[in-house]
Amino acid sequence: MTKSMLCACEDVTAQEVARAFAAGHRDLESVKRYTGFGTGPCQGRSCTAIMVRELLRLGATPAEIQPFTARPPMTLVPLGLLASIDPAGLSLTEDDLLRMYRAMRLARTFETRLAEGAVWCGDPKHLIEQIEEFDHAVGGVDYASIQVNFHTMEVARAEANLRLFAEEVMPHFAKQRVA
Repeated sequence: MTKSMLCACEDVTAQEVARAFAAGHRDLESVKRYTGFGTGPCQGRSCTAIMVRELLRLGATPAEIQPFTARPPMTLVPLGLLASIDPAGLSLTEDDLLRMYRAMRLARTFETRLAEGAVWCGDPKHLIEQIEEFDHAVGGVDYASIQVNFHTMEVARAEANLRLFAEEVMPHFAKQRVA
């Protein structure tokens, strides 16, 4: 069986997209969440048009194919501030990043990412447990990318989830790091 790559950054094949489509994921956002396409270095610039053509070929209607949901940062950060960070002071090594990248590549769907600990989902108590397990498994986590706004979720609900995370989950880890 030959592989037809639709997203080179995340190695998403036409077969994976067909499985996602068969499972009911007919729009770009849900196919992105199911397969991981568009989340690599190009952020979908190389594969989105290909993915649209594939979804149309599989039977999606143009009305079903909506663009990704834009998710700007909650607070704008000046590039000068980021540029002033001394890379020598960061605790992640190139080997750490490579190990994390390889671990993430093994998890292809939301379900497998959840099972592998690459996705944290649930109430604050369960999030704390999941993050602690992941922290232990990879030898320490200093940074995480948090996404709380999903395709159909209202902004107010996403903001409430982020506040809950900040008030009940983050303090647990702040206390651990300080102690």
